Amino acid sequence: TIFINREQFLMENIKIWLYMIVLIFVLYGLKEQQNVNIWNCKLKRFFAFFLVCTFILSTICLLTYVFQINILIDEPDGYSHIGMYDNRLWGIYNPNVGSSLNALSIIISCGFLIEKKNKKITFFLIINLLLQYIHLLLTGSRTSFYTTIAGVALFGWFSGFRKIKTVKRTILCIGVALM
Repeated sequence: TIFINREQFLMENIKIWLYMIVLIFVLYGLKEQQNVNIWNCKLKRFFAFFLVCTFILSTICLLTYVFQINILIDEPDGYSHIGMYDNRLWGIYNPNVGSSLNALSIIISCGFLIEKKNKKITFFLIINLLLQYIHLLLTGSRTSFYTTIAGVALFGWFSGFRKIKTVKRTILCIGVALM
């Protein structure tokens, strides 16, 4: 959809997509001299921090939608919006950036759901999934929506074969992807 919609913000959409690719390579790069367990621990901490940050940001963005806040800010390079504009939730940042964060947050939340956690963390992850999904739909970004569907479905598919005990949680992740 980036190339289909090339008349509208082509370079910005490509830039966001490339940032996501670079982020994945940076985060998943493993140095040979580093212990894998230490790396996994650091990665889980980073992902947990990322989930909390996206939860807070998406909550603020959805509050701009609920309270119908719409502010136009005149900037040197054009206009910036806060709230709903042009049937898309801008919230506090560009809808394409927000939807990219939502897509990553949904996939990471599903990853944490697969692991056995206590009930409070599981409750937070389910609320986060719903919040991110609603925000993703309101942004109107088709690329991030399709990426989320593919990413969660693939994640659920491969994690279900790795751990047979997690079939219910895998079905939940695939169900989220198909919503």
